[in-house]
Amino acid sequence: MMRRGRGRGVGCLARRVVTLVVASGVAAGTMLYLATSGAGLSALTSNGTNTVQSGTVSVTDDDAATVMFDTFGTRNDGYLTAGQTLTSRCIAVNYAGSLGSQSLRVMQKSV
Repeated sequence: MMRRGRGRGVGCLARRVVTLVVASGVAAGTMLYLATSGAGLSALTSNGTNTVQSGTVSVTDDDAATVMFDTFGTRNDGYLTAGQTLTSRCIAVNYAGSLGSQSLRVMQKSV
């Protein structure tokens, strides 16, 4: 019985052809992707309304570094209890900068 050499059978040739076709397809797909997506990632545009401006921003408030409401009350444990009365307060925020205040946003810290 004659034995064929390793890697020389018809099945091996078919595997090599399939591997070559798949690798070529991946390479062609990558080249196509890079050629067509490059413009979307590197194109330049202009917008006449975009400007950069320097100036000052000064924001102050009137809370004098005090809390909005105190949960300690008479029990002094820090927990709100049923029937506990809280005094409602407001904080006035003042803007006194040289730039427009249209983009100024006051937000609360999430808890």
